[in-house]
Amino acid sequence: MLARVIAIGVLIVVAAVVYLPHREQAAVLANVGTCVDASSAPSEAIEACGVLLSEPEQEDAIRSRFHYYQALGHFELQQYNLVLVGLEDALALTPRDIRVWRWKSHVLQHMERFDEALQAADSALTIDPSDQYSLKKRGGLLQDLGRLDEAEAYYTQLALDDPEAAWVPYRLGAMLHQQKRYARAASAYGSAVKLDPEDIRIRRSFIETCMQARADCPPLFPEARSERPTLSCADARRLAIETMSDQNKSAGHPESGRSDADLLIAPETAWVAASAGYLIAAMAFQAEPTREVAEGVILYDRLLTCSDDSYRESPLFDVGDAHAEMQRLFGPEVRENLLDLAHATLD
Repeated sequence: MLARVIAIGVLIVVAAVVYLPHREQAAVLANVGTCVDASSAPSEAIEACGVLLSEPEQEDAIRSRFHYYQALGHFELQQYNLVLVGLEDALALTPRDIRVWRWKSHVLQHMERFDEALQAADSALTIDPSDQYSLKKRGGLLQDLGRLDEAEAYYTQLALDDPEAAWVPYRLGAMLHQQKRYARAASAYGSAVKLDPEDIRIRRSFIETCMQARADCPPLFPEARSERPTLSCADARRLAIETMSDQNKSAGHPESGRSDADLLIAPETAWVAASAGYLIAAMAFQAEPTREVAEGVILYDRLLTCSDDSYRESPLFDVGDAHAEMQRLFGPEVRENLLDLAHATLD
């Protein structure tokens, strides 16, 4: 936003200087403001830019900007061929304007002219090889073209060139997930999580893919697992009972008439409340990884470990098509990686 305000200010000042001999200052400033202001109605912006372009005495850089903003107005009206005309006019005047090349690539992709869009993205990258927008656009266009092997090699090389960029393994993971290459996708997502552990979207993608990869899902933070603090089973049951709401304490289960607290006290039935608590905590943690929810994941995972394995065959999970997904959420690889994330949230 600040860059746009500065750009508008520069255009207004320069345009005023150029036009003052030919037009009234107020009219010039009004047209410049309408042409370049994102809040202007598209048709008004197009008209104002057109008025400014009708003046013959302009520097190339100024004239190119007016073509550019006029093209953006046409884009708002979905007049894509006119957008391309305006962008080409701008590039004829300022061929190294990376913003114009970005927009040309975007519009051509929108029109499904993927080969041309890729050429435009490559042109932008010749101007600035580190331009993140164009780097992302290039990978997406390779996928649009079905050149998946090339896209995979592209993302792999980018990860080597910029090992701190979390979006690179994330994009790779998304592509591999679409190909149902879950183990490789989970590995890529895991790399993204390590680079940006606060990104909820990345964390959720990793866990969802880990559920598909199952035993092939890589450990997230294996080096930290031996240092995790571990509750005793008795302490875990006590803490779970203490954290239950009064409503849950008094609510009885239809089949047994026993409360959650009663079920947690006895090791042979602890799995009933533990599995429900874990399920709720695990799903909530993917949506909102707060410290409180992370503590719930750790607590109820420990309760599951302290109870027998009968929860794996419980009718609680046997809800039509959801059965397989619930079982995967309770798989050992997912549980261990959720614990990794939970403990990382608390650290």
